[in-house]
Amino acid sequence: MEKKSDILIKFFKSENCPKCKAIEKFIENLSEDYKVMICTENDVDGLTEISYYSIQSFPSLVIEVKDEVEGIWRSNINREEVKDVLRKISLDFK
Repeated sequence: MEKKSDILIKFFKSENCPKCKAIEKFIENLSEDYKVMICTENDVDGLTEISYYSIQSFPSLVIEVKDEVEGIWRSNINREEVKDVLRKISLDFK
């Protein structure tokens, strides 16, 4: 099991995406316990991450542990699946 500090959640969103706005509260809650990186097409770092993961639709989410991908969701982020992955790799997911 990994420490929460080793887990990075990358959230890919577009400013005009209604599905992105609908999941932002969930992402905000995750940020209370995990490192969260917000990636948009409006900045160079975001574009680099979008290209690296071949993100073609928003919202998308990647969970990494020590630079290894543990889960990826494109366009449809299932909250329960995300929580399950985090439980499996965390010491104490809320």
